Amino acid sequence: MPIARLILRYAITAVLLALGLACLFAFHQRYWIWRRCFNELGRCFDPDSMTVYSEWAAIWGVLGGLFLVAGYVAYAAGRSRDLP
Repeated sequence: MPIARLILRYAITAVLLALGLACLFAFHQRYWIWRRCFNELGRCFDPDSMTVYSEWAAIWGVLGGLFLVAGYVAYAAGRSRDLP
């Protein structure tokens, strides 16, 4: 396999995994910490930072999971092609 293709494949895998981790970090900061604070409208007010958090921030967890799965699939597909 040409070295350029190999580098490209690993770069795509690294980008997908990095995006997944970034989305999971956003999920943790915007939803997971505040999950017990949400009211019946799906909002949570933090008086210290004067910030309103929404339950819709849970979408970051879904996006993070999808990017991590896509990164793993890209990695596994590349590994299966390298085997004789």
